[in-house]
Amino acid sequence: TYYRLGGAYRVAQESWWPVDFIDEFKLRFSRGTAGGRPRFSAQYETFTISGGVLNKGVLGNVNLKPEFATENEAGVDIIFGGRVQLSITYAQSEVEDQILQAPLPAFIGFGSQWVNAGTLESKTWEASLQASIVNTRDFGYNVSVVFDRTRQKITEFNIPPFRWGSAKTIFFNREGEDFGTMYGTRFLTGCGELSGSCDGWQVNDDGWLVPVGSGNSWQDGITGSLWGTTVTIGGEDFAWGIPVSADSLEADGTTVTDFLRIGNTTPDYNLGFTQSLRWKNFSLYTLFDAQIGGDVYNGTKQWSFRDNRHGDNDQAGKSDATKKPISYGQRLYNVNAGSNNFVEDATYLKFRELSVRYSFNERTLQNLFGGFMKRITVAVVGRNLVTWTGYDGFDPEVGGGGSNAAIERTDQFDYPNYRTFTGSIEIEF
Repeated sequence: TYYRLGGAYRVAQESWWPVDFIDEFKLRFSRGTAGGRPRFSAQYETFTISGGVLNKGVLGNVNLKPEFATENEAGVDIIFGGRVQLSITYAQSEVEDQILQAPLPAFIGFGSQWVNAGTLESKTWEASLQASIVNTRDFGYNVSVVFDRTRQKITEFNIPPFRWGSAKTIFFNREGEDFGTMYGTRFLTGCGELSGSCDGWQVNDDGWLVPVGSGNSWQDGITGSLWGTTVTIGGEDFAWGIPVSADSLEADGTTVTDFLRIGNTTPDYNLGFTQSLRWKNFSLYTLFDAQIGGDVYNGTKQWSFRDNRHGDNDQAGKSDATKKPISYGQRLYNVNAGSNNFVEDATYLKFRELSVRYSFNERTLQNLFGGFMKRITVAVVGRNLVTWTGYDGFDPEVGGGGSNAAIERTDQFDYPNYRTFTGSIEIEF
């Protein structure tokens, strides 16, 4: 059973409202529930056949129940002088009994099972500002700005934690985890990450903290014949000049080097800016949108490192002081496991849409068609026209091959978003 209720109070309509230039001041609140039904196939065991051999796939679960989502939303809408409108919304949602495909122990025979596990809480701020700058019979100019920021956390998880990811297994489901956090090998970038002294360590031109030994510089690899040698620092041996990963001690005392926090795919915030211009029969619309912050995992770049084919692997034209051996790039490649070497800032600004329209009205068409047509509108629309970003791949707006591209921001041989141009003719009789 699901329900929804809501209410609003238009304060500016009260007789005692004291601010004349504010035409509307509305407070609103709503609460609603919804459910996500389990997929039909999740109830039953599934199998695959390979080379004539029947293999167990996903274990069925006849006890699955729908997810249950509850959302509370509060906001305020304000209109100033009939021309400017401001809307601010805060939404808090909780999804209980989330339906997840969880891995199973090997002795069961099936690889995974769909289960109700965990609660996800989300908090979102949204704001929009719209302004009608000019609005006359022959000319109009309107602008709007939109903003949103979302944070999500797993507040309950009643099964053992597990890693996931359809393109890269770099995400982690466990209680208390910020959704979208990426894990993997974290190479050292500064002396502050060392437990001891920084003697014998230096940060090289790639930004990695590397072992060089006493009296050496990271630039001495070729001139000092140091590449391929071993240096001892604090009683521990390191490959000279090769980036070193941080260690994480598990509760049982084992050292794990491939499971540290390396980034988060959630943006700091998103922005959008629109303009619409109207002059007689001509109209123009533009849309720019931007993501500020958040990370993307460049798996395409990592695969290039495997075969020493990325531009970063090319040492041609470099001085002897900055050249690196093949072993250097292979260490950063990290055997295709997650690595902070391939986590990049996903910030971008896009010229998302440009629309140009012109309408021939009935008076203009009278001489051509004798009043048979009332209006003809010709339009040209371009989308994804320009992208400004520091991302090293084609396009930071990517999603790993999974069901949640908004979270699983993994670039894995994806085509960039297409630039498209569309033309249309609309005839009104």
